[in-house]
Amino acid sequence: MWWLANKRRRTSCILLLMLSFMLWFLFRDNGRIQALTRSASLYVTRNRTFSFHVNYKSRYEHSVTSFPIAILAQECNKLSQNLNVDDTITKNLYKDNYRKHIYYNNPYKFAICLMEKVGCSFFKRFLYFFRNNNHHLKDPFELSINEAHHVDLESFKELLDSDINSVLQSYKKIIFVRNPYARLFSGYVDKIFSRCNSWRIYNQVILKTIGHATSQRKCANDVTFEEFVMFILQLTRQGDHVDGHFLPMHKHCKPCQIKYDFVGKLENFEDDILNMMHLIGLSNYTHVLQKTKEASIQDELNDAAYILFKRKTTVQLADKCFDSYKAALRQWRKLQIKGILSTSFKFPYSASYWETVDTNQFRDMLLTIHQVSKAKDLNLHENKRKAMIEAYQSLSIETLTKLKKILEPDCRLFGYDVNPTFLNVKEEKLNPKFFDFNYL
Repeated sequence: MWWLANKRRRTSCILLLMLSFMLWFLFRDNGRIQALTRSASLYVTRNRTFSFHVNYKSRYEHSVTSFPIAILAQECNKLSQNLNVDDTITKNLYKDNYRKHIYYNNPYKFAICLMEKVGCSFFKRFLYFFRNNNHHLKDPFELSINEAHHVDLESFKELLDSDINSVLQSYKKIIFVRNPYARLFSGYVDKIFSRCNSWRIYNQVILKTIGHATSQRKCANDVTFEEFVMFILQLTRQGDHVDGHFLPMHKHCKPCQIKYDFVGKLENFEDDILNMMHLIGLSNYTHVLQKTKEASIQDELNDAAYILFKRKTTVQLADKCFDSYKAALRQWRKLQIKGILSTSFKFPYSASYWETVDTNQFRDMLLTIHQVSKAKDLNLHENKRKAMIEAYQSLSIETLTKLKKILEPDCRLFGYDVNPTFLNVKEEKLNPKFFDFNYL
């Protein structure tokens, strides 16, 4: 051929052919490359570093998780040598406790264990939204928190053992977890500290159980974090009932008895919820979660207003222990602890003016302060960490040591540090402190 007669042209053509072959080799199956990329398993280590492990399955055998299931199995085996996990749920009180926590979805064939203080409200909305098409919601967040906790959802508590076994064998099984120290702290802030009026009877039981009840503290509106932890320790030691908000996660969902396909973490929620949706065949619906972050803030603001104004009734106002203004101060501080409001803002209403404020005015004020806080306070996200440090450093060494033993199984099972760094951090003096009961 004519081009073979010229050496320069021959060399150029050979190089061109080699380049073309290399490009074809690299991109010959772009779909497979994308499938492998999607099926990369994100491994989260205890020091919060990340690496990718590629799972060489076909695109039709997608498997992705944000926590390695194999490690969960290994830790279950290790714990069984020192702690019989089955025995922690043998009492009748706990024996079937997991049934009411596991919900299932027939259309997409998945089951998920829900726990208090681990995104429970969000997942109930999620379950309702994808349960069927008999609603007109554009996204799960059109359902309020209060409504989410009252919708009718399918759970294991209505099923026979044989039906439960069938679901466990054929459905994808999901669990979301949270740092055990953060979860316990959140339970204290949301229930004991900020809802001291509606949880008064429980708070009175706390003081009585640990021997701190006095006539001066009959309203029990000043239960400290240490007193709360002492109460949990005593209940655990006696084998008595522990409220679900404070009960260890492994007692809720039986992670050593049920082989979960996916373990997500609240700390990595935005990525893990998308990975979960891909796993159960909902990849085409991820757009309905675009409002997740904004909706969670709005939920907190709405919840604060709901808690305060639902109690402004004749009966409650006649209650000598009920102080509407102090209740508002507690909700304000709760929102500061959660990093929604800046600590530089004081509660804007006087005690007398507070009596004239209605729900909408209060909610609008909270939203305005939040927006200003987000724009002005660059350290807003540090509030929760500082509050946790303050709370845990209030514990005596003896109390903290005993608490670690209770939280250790959850830490080991789900890859959290038994001795988190914040326990040893010396924090600067806060003024006022987050849990200054003289101020609140």
